[in-house]
Amino acid sequence: MDLRKNDPYSVYPLLDFEIPVGRGEKGTAGDCWDRYMVRVREMEQSVNIIEQAVERLPAGMSGGRAEADPARGGDVYVRTETPKGSSGTTW
Repeated sequence: MDLRKNDPYSVYPLLDFEIPVGRGEKGTAGDCWDRYMVRVREMEQSVNIIEQAVERLPAGMSGGRAEADPARGGDVYVRTETPKGSSGTTW
């Protein structure tokens, strides 16, 4: 399961990318070679995502982080994908 595909957030619905999984190309699915190749494909997909995101940046955008407006009050829950699975944070 990958939240970017199963429960898309942010700009992920606008991006074209694959979720790498083991294929057992050089032996058993999940063996050392297979896990290595998944990591290599993850890096390739990361570069692909970055290139698409940069192409879609509006002119003049520096990529600065948006800050929450404390005057509005309330909590915000943010769920994101991490290397070890999904993670959530409440602000």
